[in-house]
Order: sequence, then C-alpha cells, then structure tokens
Amino acid sequence: MNKPLMAYELDASSLDATIRIRPASFYVNKEMHSGVYGVVLCCWSGFVAALWATFYLSSQALCMVAIGTAFGAVYFGVPMVLARVPSRRKVSPLSFGQFLYGKLDTLNGPVRGWEALLQVVLVPMVLAAAAPIFGVIVHLARAGY
Repeated sequence: MNKPLMAYELDASSLDATIRIRPASFYVNKEMHSGVYGVVLCCWSGFVAALWATFYLSSQALCMVAIGTAFGAVYFGVPMVLARVPSRRKVSPLSFGQFLYGKLDTLNGPVRGWEALLQVVLVPMVLAAAAPIFGVIVHLARAGY
C-alpha cells in the first residue's frame, strides 16, 4: 500500500508559529517493485552465462555449473510462481520509473527508490561484471599447462 508522505513547514515570521501541512508529490512504497527483481535476475543470468562460457571445456566443472543453475532456477522460480497467486490486499500499480523516483519505507525510515535499487543490485551487478574477467584469467592460467 502507498500512503502520501506529509511535509511540515514552520512559519516563524510572527510570534505565534503556525504549522502548515501539505501533501508531498511522492508516495512511500511498502514493497519493492518487481522490476528490481528483474534487474537482479538479469545480473544473475549474466553471471551464470559467464560461468558456462568459462568452464565449457571441463565436464566435471560443467556438472557443478549445471547444479548451480538448477538451484538458481528454483531460487528465482518459486517466488515468481508465488507472486502470480492472487492476494486479497490491494496494491496500487506503479511504474518502475515512479518507484525509482518515489520512496521505499524501510525499518530505518524511507529511502529513495534509486537507493533501494542500488542496495539490492550492487553485488549481483559487480559479480556479473567481474565474471568475464575471472573467465579470462582461468583460460589464461590453463594455457600455461
């Protein structure tokens, strides 16, 4: 559910201070947008593709990569199936852009949508970017033997 965030202004120009309440132009989201999980899935897919490309010469290593791929499919597949189950609560549909420029309510207070995306996607994105470099290093190390 979304609730409008209220902003308080204090007008201290006179002796008796008045407080004016105005609705803010953004909403505080209670849940992460599904697009964030899509970005994580894309990063994970890139990482796994780099692993497949790195270890294609070794059947034993490919067996381990296949097992990891199967675990990853279950890890991402079960929440995707459960997300399709209809629920009784009403969630207003926001676009991914509205989520990114809005706020997300957390335990320690609201954070911007971009910050939430960065916190969730940073590690998978760095792993996906570094995996091809690791693959090149593995192939160069094998060339010496």
